[in-house]
Amino acid sequence: MARFICYTLFLILINLSFSGQAQLADSLTAKADSSIVTWFLEKDFAFTPPKDQIIDTTLTYFQKYEPASSPGNLFATLGNIGLASHNLFFSPTLTLEVQPIVPAFDLYRFQHDHVHYYTSLKPYSELYYVMGKYKEQLFGANTSQTIGKNLVIGLDFTFINAFGGYPRQKSEDKSVVLKVNYFTKNMRYGLLANLMHNGFKVQENGGIQYDSVFEEKIETDPTRINVKLNTAQNTWKENSFRFAHYYSLTKPADTLGESHRTRKVFQPGSISHHAQIIKKTVGYTDDKIDTLFYPAVYFDSTKTKDALQINTIENTLAWSNSRDISTPLILTLAVRHQYDKIHYFASDETLDTTNLNHLFYSARLIMRPFKGLELKGEAELAHGDYQKGDTRITGWISKTFSPGEKEYLLSGTISFIRSTPSWYKSHFLSNYFLWNHSFDKEALLHIGFTGSLPYLDFIGNYYHYSGYVYFNFNATPEQAEKDMDVFQLKAHSPWHFKRVSLDAWGTFQFVTRTEYLRLPSLTADLSAYYNQELFKGALSTQLGLDLHYQTGYYANAYMPSSRVFYLQDEKKLNSLLVLDIVWKFKVKTARFFLVYHHLNSLFGKHDYYLVPHYPLQDGRIKFGIAWRFQD
Repeated sequence: MARFICYTLFLILINLSFSGQAQLADSLTAKADSSIVTWFLEKDFAFTPPKDQIIDTTLTYFQKYEPASSPGNLFATLGNIGLASHNLFFSPTLTLEVQPIVPAFDLYRFQHDHVHYYTSLKPYSELYYVMGKYKEQLFGANTSQTIGKNLVIGLDFTFINAFGGYPRQKSEDKSVVLKVNYFTKNMRYGLLANLMHNGFKVQENGGIQYDSVFEEKIETDPTRINVKLNTAQNTWKENSFRFAHYYSLTKPADTLGESHRTRKVFQPGSISHHAQIIKKTVGYTDDKIDTLFYPAVYFDSTKTKDALQINTIENTLAWSNSRDISTPLILTLAVRHQYDKIHYFASDETLDTTNLNHLFYSARLIMRPFKGLELKGEAELAHGDYQKGDTRITGWISKTFSPGEKEYLLSGTISFIRSTPSWYKSHFLSNYFLWNHSFDKEALLHIGFTGSLPYLDFIGNYYHYSGYVYFNFNATPEQAEKDMDVFQLKAHSPWHFKRVSLDAWGTFQFVTRTEYLRLPSLTADLSAYYNQELFKGALSTQLGLDLHYQTGYYANAYMPSSRVFYLQDEKKLNSLLVLDIVWKFKVKTARFFLVYHHLNSLFGKHDYYLVPHYPLQDGRIKFGIAWRFQD
């Protein structure tokens, strides 16, 4: 870790030494304030110059460094940062994907779709550090430097090292990405590339052995409470390279002497190519096998050394008739080829090897018949070894309103997906679990709506599932015999009254078949702060509280060896309330926070869980700092 910290500080010094030399292409340099740092995602890049977003340098949500507690997120965690997690806001995959690995660690790993590509006019760097009780430490950094006029390179990394409050709960998560983005002066050609590494090593304790020891305060020191597993460990290693670029076959409007109003709908358009190579290895070891914890032992009764390795090569070629987002009709055609080689190992012996080849064909049509109105339609078809015949059809409609200076949005979507269940639900081999199913295809109807109005943002979803595949009481996959419906509503309301800020999130979820899926019916998050500026605005400070509440229910249990969350009827979790007292302040480009987390644990009942047998940590102080450098 020290080596990476030194390397980051070295990059920051290089950035400072090149101050004043950085320039972007003319179309990017036309920004009113050169101190503004902007970024974009790959999804905004496909055929056109991306629409930049400004980085957040405010104190709002600054203290919510853990992904599980980020605004709008709702996850069940195992009581320590960096461990496996489970999304409690039902969010099924709405695309066609093979998915060979359970997404238990996706919350903490870097992913290509989430990489921020910066377009700052000046060298930019930021360091982030958090420390807390039980030796919890998080260190992060990101830096970018423009070379010449058009090339931007950057480095992001995050290290998590946290022992946790209970035995065998330590997490060591390391994620690093080296990234590049380039645009020609006229923006006719652009490319992105990144090299990424995710490496996790997390201890697995299987939960505490007797909940009564915690709940009845028989032992007040959590580090002395017995746990179910004492030698188990999960590892995740991922290395990948991704490359994306586009080229416009149509000359820029200023070259042609055309205005947007005279732009032709049908023109040569743009072509794009995306490629990636990924190698993932997930391992599980346990030197002492507890036959009371594991349901069965298949290969080695003395110790466990399981591994799952996936090698993926993917290429996507696409064409769009226009690179101008104001064109009233845009057609996009794409074909994606994906090759996966999947290996299962136990005690260094190969159990199975599978090669999968797939082609995914897609077409999208966007129409803008009137100002502020947009209609979209998309269809996708899979052909290949495992997902042959999978289909997806999606439609969107959105309307933008601008009654004043601000812009508001209402949109709706409908999707029908008929797809093969994820590979990890159909095939898995290990020392403790073996399954090889030929499930029927799942059929999903999704109707959703979103809105952005004054003082209110909301999301609503309706899902109708046929053939839903879930993990049953034995932690093995099973296909539902009956149809299931899920209703969701999520709302966000920010309010500001002079020096007082209120920010509220709420979710409601209703499931018709709780024998297949269980979710908390109600959750609420409230942040309330008093804002004050001192020393003529040189120092900004906020003092307030964060509150999280969710209703009780039979939450999913966790199986470490297969990394799945599964149904259980043994323990119903009580309603949960977590109160944090927060003080934040900002001095120039440095931000600080001091939090007393879970204050109510000092005087309330000891019944706070998100996952059965995995208590949340008790009251503790956390300190964090983020320091931005730009010059």
